[in-house]
Amino acid sequence: MISFLYFSALCFSVNSYSTSSFLESSNIPEIGESSDNQISSQEYVRLGLVNVLALARVNGIIQDPLSDFYIQQLGMKISSSVEFSNESDSETYFFIVASRAINAFAMPGGYIGLNYGLVINSKSEDMLASVIAHELAHVAKRHLLSAKEEASKNSGLLIAGIIAGLLASASSKTTNSSIGNALLFGSLGASAEKQLSFSRKQEEESDLLGLQYLSRSGYDPKGMLEFHELLASLTSGSQVPEYLSTHPNSGTRIAEIALRTGHQTSANIPVTIRHTWFPYIKVRLHALDDLKEIALPQENESLNSFELYSIAMWHQRNKNYAKSNLFYEKTIATDPDNEYLLYSQAENYYDQKEFSKAISILKRLVSLYPYFTPARILLAQNYIETKDTINFCSTVEYAALPTSSKRVIYLRDQMVFKLRADCSLVKGKILEYHLLLANSILASGNIQGAYQQLKLALRIKNSNENEKVIIHKQLQLLHELDPENIPQIKTEKGQ
Repeated sequence: MISFLYFSALCFSVNSYSTSSFLESSNIPEIGESSDNQISSQEYVRLGLVNVLALARVNGIIQDPLSDFYIQQLGMKISSSVEFSNESDSETYFFIVASRAINAFAMPGGYIGLNYGLVINSKSEDMLASVIAHELAHVAKRHLLSAKEEASKNSGLLIAGIIAGLLASASSKTTNSSIGNALLFGSLGASAEKQLSFSRKQEEESDLLGLQYLSRSGYDPKGMLEFHELLASLTSGSQVPEYLSTHPNSGTRIAEIALRTGHQTSANIPVTIRHTWFPYIKVRLHALDDLKEIALPQENESLNSFELYSIAMWHQRNKNYAKSNLFYEKTIATDPDNEYLLYSQAENYYDQKEFSKAISILKRLVSLYPYFTPARILLAQNYIETKDTINFCSTVEYAALPTSSKRVIYLRDQMVFKLRADCSLVKGKILEYHLLLANSILASGNIQGAYQQLKLALRIKNSNENEKVIIHKQLQLLHELDPENIPQIKTEKGQ
């Protein structure tokens, strides 16, 4: 089960759209690029990574390969339509935050968090995509740096307040965002009124750009209308005065969006499932939380694929394997080559320690979809259980690891790094083992743990100069992420 922390993620909330025309507009205010020369691209990405690692340290990011793969593919589809102010931001990374609050946020360097509560409450993929598009606009225009520059140009105050707000709201174990919001606004200090006004301009820009991104990537911009109607239904009667908020109230926004789309409400907009994986992911996330809270459909012959899947997962989570086996068979019969269904069936057999059955399904799956990383991860885990080290290593070596110089690490590759490390250990490559394990530990937010692994790597005799350079670079990165606790690495020869 996932341990759900109740985050109130702060860095530009999703309850924040102000809509204009769906057409390409020349009236978008150019307010998001003034800070580009205030910080290097490398420093900017590091800034985002520090924020993300803060979440990872408190188990705030859902580590589920299937859900993560889905949200990353969805985000990449939309980001391909974005024109970024800075090329270093174009390599975006999306993750699901373990919070039931309906929210999302953007961080420096292209990191975008989407709350669990947002995903499961979205009625369609268009609706979820509208939130992603809006957050991508914040990234594209570097609004977080613009906000920091505007707030008395204090180089670390706003970021520190955001991190503190994230961590405080995590530890509060509550869906109430007042603690986190108080810390965020405290970081703005006396310039709050000016800052909030500036944020409204950022929101207007992000709304306009977000609508363009949706249209370009093939999604229905009316999903934004649907989203704000949902927010209005959840916050009715509790709206703060508009001048005190960074975001105009939902009622105003709904009227604006409806005007632009030609609809008064979204009641007559059919709930479309543009992507066949979307409803399965909603079911899966419910199951990873606690399916006992959900009213399951009655078992009968008229159930659709999503209903069959929810029953199968409920039985799997409750270890009723005879039932889960039956309902997975029924579900897959409706869509025999659906990679998400095949993965879930193999996972069901893995939970039962029926490794040969799981391996058979997963081998077929990776032959059908060679780049479906979740299947390779699960296949490797099955090979570990059967002590098949040869096939284990060959499987994990095909699981992609990040190669871009822009991105320090992908948190979704935490398990891949660990499996690759285990393979290196099997082969007796001890230095490589420590390097890969350091990356896996870093992805969990444990900078000190990663540092200890790199220190062990340095002690290994007979390492060549190239390997020493790699270790020193990794140590330097850790120092940049945590300069107070990780010492500056000495680069002189012989040190």
